[in-house]
Amino acid sequence: MIGLKRGTVKLYDHEKEWELEAQNTIARLKKILGSTARSIQHVGSTAISSIKAKPIIDIAVAVDDFSDVLACEAELKEAGFYYIPKTDLGEQLLFASGNYYEGTGDLQTHFIHVVRWNGVEWTNYMNFRDYLNSHPSDAKEYETLKVALARSAPVDSGRQQYLKGKHDFVERILKTAETERKNRKYFQNPILNGLADPDVLFWKGIYYLYATNTAIKEGDPLGFRVYTSANLVDWQDAGMALRAEDSWGEKQFWAPDIVEKDGKFYLSYSVEEHLCVAVSDSPLGPFVQPVKEPLHREIKEIDSHFFRDADGTWYLYFARFQEDNEIWGAKMTEDLMGIQEDTLTRLLVPEEAWECQKWPVCEAPYMILHKGKYYLTYSGSHFETDYGSGYAVGDSPLGPFVKYQGNPVLRSGKSIRGVGHHCITRSPDGKEWFFLYHCHYDETRANPRRLCVDRMRFVPGADGMDVIKVDGPTEVAQEYFF
Repeated sequence: MIGLKRGTVKLYDHEKEWELEAQNTIARLKKILGSTARSIQHVGSTAISSIKAKPIIDIAVAVDDFSDVLACEAELKEAGFYYIPKTDLGEQLLFASGNYYEGTGDLQTHFIHVVRWNGVEWTNYMNFRDYLNSHPSDAKEYETLKVALARSAPVDSGRQQYLKGKHDFVERILKTAETERKNRKYFQNPILNGLADPDVLFWKGIYYLYATNTAIKEGDPLGFRVYTSANLVDWQDAGMALRAEDSWGEKQFWAPDIVEKDGKFYLSYSVEEHLCVAVSDSPLGPFVQPVKEPLHREIKEIDSHFFRDADGTWYLYFARFQEDNEIWGAKMTEDLMGIQEDTLTRLLVPEEAWECQKWPVCEAPYMILHKGKYYLTYSGSHFETDYGSGYAVGDSPLGPFVKYQGNPVLRSGKSIRGVGHHCITRSPDGKEWFFLYHCHYDETRANPRRLCVDRMRFVPGADGMDVIKVDGPTEVAQEYFF
């Protein structure tokens, strides 16, 4: 249920529909506001997953300048977001939805709070939501208070009595949350310079990172370095994992991908735009190509990615150069050193506008199996443009795949530009997803590229199938993930 009669206070058990409606609303606002919105977040009680709430969706929109939003007032109104010019909500603009504002009924369904990026209001919205979601006992106390207030004032025009009753609790939580926030450790993207096309292996409590070196200087060894981390943010250089002399080819070592199988470690990568596979007894290397030959001499291919299906079958995905860059896939041989050529399948071709800037490109495939569906994530457009990442979904590892209509799910921010070519990993406890990707050096230069990391989530979609949401690119300090 979404919506409540104006002037009433009535609470309902938490519903999944609220999060779905919030994400749909955020998508609509992003389409209208574009880069004007620094961030758009679901806030308020419907964003606190364990408590009863009024079925009205609150959305916070962070901007640099209120005038940029007011310039979109007509378009917002056409989309059902009505500007409410007089409020007592402090330093923010308020837009609202519901047939009450349309003049055809008495329901209020949404409140859109436009606040200043990193201002007090924005910080309070984030802190209050995040603190209660991570402190269930305090969330339960809040619910108990809200239920008591709703019973004492079920009809409360303007909600003044209801809001006044919550005031002391809200102030206490905000103070506690701010104190807790100041004691946390923070980082800010980008996290590593000079690297691109990352892949990460989590092995025995340590993350191992492999990437393209985009800051090679004369005399530097060619191949791939390996980096280690306990938290996906602080990385230590652990030396060369693969050296050029242990592989076919002499230059252009790009886009490594790492897996472990039966105690051996396999590194797939491209050299001079041809695919190779090397093997090692350790994730630190040295990786050596047993037979110094590419998978295919006759055609150019890059951006390979290993995937192990639930039944144990291994697949290799990669980008192949045709009249465009296309994503192909195939089953692998038992030793992971090649592919079963008779299973080779073309999976994705660039067709959409976001995939065709400067050159039609679908590349950098990365596969995830989630709830029985195969999510083939990838990047679109030439890497030097404002490209991004999207995904397609299929019922089997080799498709067919249907592209997500909300693509791209990762696109440039105001200061972090040219985001793409990602890998996906999980927290040590397996409960959270993370998206590692590269970005341009700055707004004028692509190289040397840099690495970033942000959270990724699966949220319910309108058709009942989960959709991927990437909480990035983040451009301000954020708390360490773990």
